[in-house]
Amino acid sequence: MDFLYGTTKYPCALFKPKVFVGYFGNGEKNKDQEWFFRKLLSIGFKRTLWQLVFPNQTAGIIKKISTTDTDSNEYHIRFYNDGTIECELEVDRFDIKHWSGPRNYIDFDTLEEEFG
Repeated sequence: MDFLYGTTKYPCALFKPKVFVGYFGNGEKNKDQEWFFRKLLSIGFKRTLWQLVFPNQTAGIIKKISTTDTDSNEYHIRFYNDGTIECELEVDRFDIKHWSGPRNYIDFDTLEEEFG
């Protein structure tokens, strides 16, 4: 049911190519977002066609991280047109728990500690 709800309520980036590529306005906060987006791409974050696109989202990237030898999670970072940036730690997308598992919002101090 979670899968059906998620895939019918929000489109994925496959159907929102501007979000897949990342588009940012000309304002100062948008330039800062674009710089951060490019920085994250340079350290291994990737675009994905399958990330759900939420209202007013302008870009989104993910990075898979190993939590144990058998489990992994992913950071999902979303950028919005009002300057907001959100980061969630989710269960890996190929895990059965991806749609119903926990989603933890991550602060940027935590990201900085992990990725420098």
